[in-house]
Amino acid sequence: MNAPQQLNFNSADEVPNSNLIKKGYLIAQRDFSKGKISPTTINIKLNHPLNNQQDLAAIDQITNAVKKNSGVKSVMSVTQPTGRPLNQLYVKNQLKTVLTGLQQSQTGLTTIKNCLQNASNQLASANIKEQLAQVQQLADGSQRLADASGQFNTGLSQYIAGTNRLANGIGQLQVGINPFASGINQVTSASQKLNQSVTEANQQIQQLSSLMNSHSTGSYFAMASQLTQGTSQLAGALTTINQQVPTLSQGINQLTNGSSELTHTGNQLKTAGNQLTSGGQQLNGGINQVNGGVQQLNHQLQAMSSQLNQLEAGLNQAVSGLDKVQNGISEVQSYLSELKDSPAGNQLNIPRNELNNSDLVTSYNIYMNKDRQLTQLSVVLKADPNSHTAAKTVKQLEKDVKAQIKATSLSKAKVAIGGQTSQNLDLETLSQGDFTRTAMIMIIGIALLFFTRSVLQPMVIIATLVGTYYTAINLTALIAQHFFHERMLTWNAPFFTFIMLVALGVDYSIFLMMRYRDEELVDPGNQVKHILQAATVIGTVVMSAIIILSGTFAALIPSGIMTLIQVAIAVILGLMILVTVLPIIMSAYVKLTYDSRVNRGIGIKNNTK
Repeated sequence: MNAPQQLNFNSADEVPNSNLIKKGYLIAQRDFSKGKISPTTINIKLNHPLNNQQDLAAIDQITNAVKKNSGVKSVMSVTQPTGRPLNQLYVKNQLKTVLTGLQQSQTGLTTIKNCLQNASNQLASANIKEQLAQVQQLADGSQRLADASGQFNTGLSQYIAGTNRLANGIGQLQVGINPFASGINQVTSASQKLNQSVTEANQQIQQLSSLMNSHSTGSYFAMASQLTQGTSQLAGALTTINQQVPTLSQGINQLTNGSSELTHTGNQLKTAGNQLTSGGQQLNGGINQVNGGVQQLNHQLQAMSSQLNQLEAGLNQAVSGLDKVQNGISEVQSYLSELKDSPAGNQLNIPRNELNNSDLVTSYNIYMNKDRQLTQLSVVLKADPNSHTAAKTVKQLEKDVKAQIKATSLSKAKVAIGGQTSQNLDLETLSQGDFTRTAMIMIIGIALLFFTRSVLQPMVIIATLVGTYYTAINLTALIAQHFFHERMLTWNAPFFTFIMLVALGVDYSIFLMMRYRDEELVDPGNQVKHILQAATVIGTVVMSAIIILSGTFAALIPSGIMTLIQVAIAVILGLMILVTVLPIIMSAYVKLTYDSRVNRGIGIKNNTK
């Protein structure tokens, strides 16, 4: 019963474009999309907070499902606040990060395995026994060096003792030389005195010999000769002694000087020996430390020999173990790669410790209420939110969301669609229901009004009124499109037009038929004449009423409100159609709807009553 074409539920079109507010609205629509100016909202409510991993994943799943609708331009929700997925929150990208880490681990394990393998190879290629034997030789040589150092210190001690004895002997020599030199001096003095005495004795002997020669006794002469010979020998010996005493004195002086030099040299030897002793002790200490370190090193290396064998075996086992680990990681990588590329990779996964992240809390505050039990999806449609295409899209979205939500943790949630398009749909449903109920009530009233008089006549009148309504409303749509550049009628124009036309048409029909019956009662039998007379009489009144009503409704056109303009045009056109068509149709059907004899009888009976 409503208008045959689509209706316009955009309340903004009621206001003329010259209005300042309407100009701002049109600028916003021009610079931004119409869908963005009036987005559709999908509200999901549950009886518990939705800011948990499972429900957030379900909300994101619904968001992606809504995006797949061909009429949707973008969707913003708590998990996609900018209309785009936050890649770091999805399993696919998280697995990508994990796979990158695993690949780096594989590279690191390969490096470690190669290093361990190289170490094992080096241990295997190294002649540990030969090296240990060389270390043992080094330890033995170090021990011999330590022993030789000990012997050197012993010899050095003996050397120091010898120098000490030499120094003591030199001291004693100097002590002995001094008396000897003094004795030599005494001998020299005594020799000189003796030589003098011998000289004097020799003189006396010469005197004595002269005396004896004078006496010429043989015995005295022999004695004098012997005495002279003896003194001569004594003098010669004394002369020889005196000659040797200076040489002896010189030798003693040289001996004295040599002993001084020897003493000085002995002191130097003693000092050098002490220094040598100190150095030898330090050398011996260093050699002993080196020997101790070498012996300890040898002991540790000998102990490490078995450990190195164990280490080599352990390295080989580690390399084998790393091969197994890498094989396991490769299997994990293969599984995770398949999982990443599967539909499960598109699932949202927010770690528990990130649920209260500041960015997510900001998103909660925008797309959830305070208790987090209600969330909202903001949907920007491609089409004009007030268009029929947008209405179809919203209807489909409602079906899709309710179907999608059943397979998630939000299956018990309540879903409500809001926004301009949803409001238009609700208004359309409401207006259609009101229009249908009003039309049925009015049509039933007309049928009851004429039920007692005729069956066909009310149907003709109803058909005429309905046809007039459809004709007027279609003509109004054409006029609005060509003269007012409106592609659709406003949603309430058909409703008010129908009420006005039916009410006025019923009145006109009632007046016409009452006048016809009056004429039929006075002069029954000539129905055509009577209907023409009735139309002539009533037509003058009706035409006057139509002119007045047309003028009244025409006064609504300058208002600028599109509903009033369309209703005024539709009513004026409908009244013009009614006043032209209704008498013609009623005249044509009057023979079918009335039998003069029956009607006259009924009229007589009614008058009698």
